[in-house]
Amino acid sequence: MRIPLARPNFTSRDFSFVERVLRSGWLSQGPAVKEFERQIAEYVGVKHAVATSSGSTALDLAMACAGVRAGDEVAVPDFTFPATANSVIHCGGAPVFVDIEEPGFNIDPSQVLKAVSNNTKAIVVVHAFGHPAKIDEVLRIARQHGVKVVEDAAGALGASFRGRKVGGFGDIACLSFHPRKIITTGEGGMLLTNDSELAELALSLRNHGIVRREGKTAFVRPGFNYRMSDVQAGLGLAQLRKIEWRIAETRKLARRYSSFLEGVEGIRCPSEETGVMHTYQTYCVMVDSPERNAIIGTLASKGIETQVGYYALHLQDAFRGLRRAGSLENSSRAFTSSLALPMYIGLRKRDQRLVADALIGAVKALREG
Repeated sequence: MRIPLARPNFTSRDFSFVERVLRSGWLSQGPAVKEFERQIAEYVGVKHAVATSSGSTALDLAMACAGVRAGDEVAVPDFTFPATANSVIHCGGAPVFVDIEEPGFNIDPSQVLKAVSNNTKAIVVVHAFGHPAKIDEVLRIARQHGVKVVEDAAGALGASFRGRKVGGFGDIACLSFHPRKIITTGEGGMLLTNDSELAELALSLRNHGIVRREGKTAFVRPGFNYRMSDVQAGLGLAQLRKIEWRIAETRKLARRYSSFLEGVEGIRCPSEETGVMHTYQTYCVMVDSPERNAIIGTLASKGIETQVGYYALHLQDAFRGLRRAGSLENSSRAFTSSLALPMYIGLRKRDQRLVADALIGAVKALREG
């Protein structure tokens, strides 16, 4: 018996959409990508969407479009995947790490001001695991100091804050379509914005710095090859048609996990704050034990795949010595105690029960041992 951390969910419609692209003969970036961009923009409620080869390259474009350069600083939540901070460094800037709130795993607005300086170019808000951050409070700080807000909504497509979908609040937002996300294109990402000039810059940077004028191609800036293929977009278009069903399914799985785990000593379940809609792209618990890694090993021995939630970036070798806005206590604790459980459409109730029982047993054994 093996229960993986994630498993993509495909239907015959997904295969038919991809086959349609293959039969068209247009495999690189083309009409399917353009249509996928249009539908994602409409779904989130933004004016522009720029498809990319991954969520990480979308972040790279976001930082470049935000104007991050050498000497600039960007406030970044410390508890996140390294790509969030890497994108700042790729542009020559320096991430400044900010603590998160507990519970919720999102950037703590009360700590953001500690990171803001005369060198601050932007603030990044990560909607961790599909749970919207307090974007309104961060936006207020950003506007007061004249800096941009970048939403890292890699795992939060479809999540909403006060009735509006995340990804449409900041100056720029980024999505990911990695296989663990609500919809997947294998790899792939998207940059979102309501700013037409930023969108045009992103389109140019994505494609080698090209600008087309009067039917002619001009290379006006050093750019990248961050394009998405039509094959990927075909799969994305198929999956997007059922996104509300997919979100409903992950929320149902989350409720079931919580019914098994809530109230168990030593385990804290994720919560949904008032005024938000959590997509539960990841179901991440906190275990009150310094032996979280031992728990991962115990569950693995039973065929259950789990992993850490995110990483406390200030503790990673790649980011040592960078500025910290405070003690980062919550981030450090989340890094040592968070545990992502198997979460995917098609996960059976009996398998969730097995995961929950194995986790409860492992935590109990450590507490008593």
